[in-house]
Amino acid sequence: MLIRLSIDMGENKVFSFDSTKSSETLIDSQLIDGFFESLRSYSPSPDLAIQKIKFSNMMMYSKGFEQYSLQLLVDEPMDEEELQSYFEGLSDKIDVLLVSSSPLNGSVFDEETFKAKLEKMLIPMTQDPITTITKTLGDFVKQEITPKIVLTGLNQAGKTSIKYKFFERWSEALAKETKPTTGADFSHHFQEFLLHKIVVTDLGGQSVYRNLYLDQEDLWKGIDALIFIVDIQNPESFNVANNYLIDMWRLVSKVSERKPTLSIFMHKYDPKMRESLNTNITKCVDAFKDFNDHANLYLTTVEDSSSNIALIKALYHSLPGVVFFRLLELNFLSYFQNEILPEFSHLATRMSIQGYSDIFQEIKLEIRDNAVKIGAAYGLSFQKQWLAHLMGESVSKYEKTLSDSMILNLDNDHLLISIKNWIDQGFPEELTTLLLDGLLEGILKTLKIESLEIVERNAYTTWKVDFQRK
Repeated sequence: MLIRLSIDMGENKVFSFDSTKSSETLIDSQLIDGFFESLRSYSPSPDLAIQKIKFSNMMMYSKGFEQYSLQLLVDEPMDEEELQSYFEGLSDKIDVLLVSSSPLNGSVFDEETFKAKLEKMLIPMTQDPITTITKTLGDFVKQEITPKIVLTGLNQAGKTSIKYKFFERWSEALAKETKPTTGADFSHHFQEFLLHKIVVTDLGGQSVYRNLYLDQEDLWKGIDALIFIVDIQNPESFNVANNYLIDMWRLVSKVSERKPTLSIFMHKYDPKMRESLNTNITKCVDAFKDFNDHANLYLTTVEDSSSNIALIKALYHSLPGVVFFRLLELNFLSYFQNEILPEFSHLATRMSIQGYSDIFQEIKLEIRDNAVKIGAAYGLSFQKQWLAHLMGESVSKYEKTLSDSMILNLDNDHLLISIKNWIDQGFPEELTTLLLDGLLEGILKTLKIESLEIVERNAYTTWKVDFQRK
């Protein structure tokens, strides 16, 4: 789904369109503005391939054309064929708009007309019903798993400040007063919202320690999230930091059974300095260009909520098993039974009528697609609730809600989800399974997990989710 389109026509003529879904991305629009503006120089020439950069768990694509270049920000990756077709379709429409808005009889380029027509053209590309849903769930057998994240980077990059603001809920002022970490600091933090313990390793970035870390293979085993902090205000450090990350990532890849997610926080992007940091962002992205395929980039500061948001988004995708388990615990079945099923009660009663099952077969793909969209909205709303809890804006108690209607069995790499059917309440098993399958797939899409299969059908339908990261 399109989040933003930017058309760069040179001479400071830049036209941007934000979809209504941009508000669901849990990122300050000013950060998107700063990132796009800083990367104008990255706009490729027409003879170059499409350029790709991960930003805040979204994908930015750039493509050059004769009269302009396009930058897209979308909420999930697109394959090469789809992407090429998308750009060509946009280009054809924009070319028509440019002709219709071009000077006639000595007139000037009508920017307002162009922008109005552009917005009208793009709106259909951003239509996607988003339904906020709540959650709950059930009895489970759970193997205790303790996720491990590592905060690393050069000294004075701001790692410890980010850690204390998020895990200890320190104020902005207090977080900025932290002293540099000496050596490696290991700590256990209980995340109230996740109801889960997380091991956090904060690695001091002084040069005397960096080589020592790279000699200790055990330090890098079993990592779920590697978060590399870069001081965006210090461009002289970019190349040294990149070389350090190259050595680090090589070692992590060697010793890990599964690679962790990699996030690069371009930190100290302080509000009062943002206009002066555009060149630095471009330099930083260029310095770390070898990690475009591996890393998500974030602009962060402890002076607002951006560092907390970045950590929520990084952990959301780094700990899919823990997060998905928690998503299901928070009233999922209650919502499904009390909100979703009643909407389909008329369909359930008619499916027993002669000939109506044929109609159901014709519309079931549409039903499932809508369920996928609702599930995706559920995943996104979870991030917002997490932030509200972290910022003290939510007074709800995020407790486990138990039910004998669901059994969850989680280990390191797999989750088995067994949910009862609703035949005794008059709902055909085919309908309830179809809806649940779509909802679960939608949630997993927000976690970048595509492995979902039904492994058993009886009084309970059982799904298996594979969280193994390649």
